Amino acid sequence: MTGNVFRYASEARARGVREGRIEGQAEGVLLVLEGRGLTVSSDECERVLACTDPERLREWLTRAGTVGASAELFR
Repeated sequence: MTGNVFRYASEARARGVREGRIEGQAEGVLLVLEGRGLTVSSDECERVLACTDPERLREWLTRAGTVGASAELFR
């Protein structure tokens, strides 16, 4: 029984770490756009914050430094 408790706790911790990284990437995308002085609509903001795909967020984070407008991020 004790082994299962530790396994579940470990899995929950790993899930929390993954979720935290995803949230951090989403916030990073928005911060880069904001730091560059680009306007981000509420729909765009919601779309970024709702994304749970780490690969897509990584792509957006990379592109956030070069797009001319926030809408270009999603093309």
